[in-house]
Amino acid sequence: MGAPSDQEVGRRIRTHRERRQVSLREMARRLDVSPATLSALENGRTAVSVSRMFAVSEILDISVAELFDEDGLVGTIDLPMSTATVAGWREYGPTPNDPILDAALVCIMAKGYHGCSVRDIAEAANLSVPALYHHHASKQAMLYSLMDATMTDLIGRMTAARNDGGDCAAQRFALMVECLVLYHTYRRELSFVCGSEMRSLEPVSRASIAAKRTAVQRLVDIEVLDAVDAGEFGTTQPKESSRAVVTMCMSVANWFRPDGPARPADIARSYTQFSLDIVRGTMSTDPRKGAL
Repeated sequence: MGAPSDQEVGRRIRTHRERRQVSLREMARRLDVSPATLSALENGRTAVSVSRMFAVSEILDISVAELFDEDGLVGTIDLPMSTATVAGWREYGPTPNDPILDAALVCIMAKGYHGCSVRDIAEAANLSVPALYHHHASKQAMLYSLMDATMTDLIGRMTAARNDGGDCAAQRFALMVECLVLYHTYRRELSFVCGSEMRSLEPVSRASIAAKRTAVQRLVDIEVLDAVDAGEFGTTQPKESSRAVVTMCMSVANWFRPDGPARPADIARSYTQFSLDIVRGTMSTDPRKGAL
């Protein structure tokens, strides 16, 4: 699925603004734009920049993710409810991308997004440039497809890991940490591109991927807050602790090497303990239960 169009994003901004009973003139004043500019934005005649997207989310007290919900009516992006395709969330085979996207990933890793050309990608995929354009409209579309598929897969796996945790918030948290670390080792290149090439996305696509990254953070936030409420974690700064954990786990993609001495499962086990220390958890590790 592609990123929402400017018209769709504008409509959702208007939906949330009207629900909160904020007039167009007042919203424009707080955004420091003219009412005509805001009207053009809400009608899709003006593209929504990333900075303006985040300003809108702050003014309306919603997350960027909410602006990318299909109906603009719920509090997060559409997370996978069925985990049938990711039930084995610890299992990793070859990346499921098409050969052209695999070639694009190789080229972006080698030269960076701006350093590689469509011709480079076509040659890596053993295609002509016109044949490549038959499948993907642009280099930008390929970058977005790589990132969107990666984040969707990660959210699906994290949802499955969370569901395996049953009724214990601390267990759900620990399994999601394990999932995050495993993903950023087994899918290191995709994870690295998602982190390093965000700046290369066009504004609406960038905001769409940012919304999914926010959803990943929110999945962990919820379990930390629930564990604190249940007396399982003792941190007095649950949101800050959760953010530190997710940032730490995602950074694994920056240094992990498949031919290095550390195995993904070992790293996941260590990072789970680090994370439990951050949130001051009361759970102990058990090597017989994956990362716990």
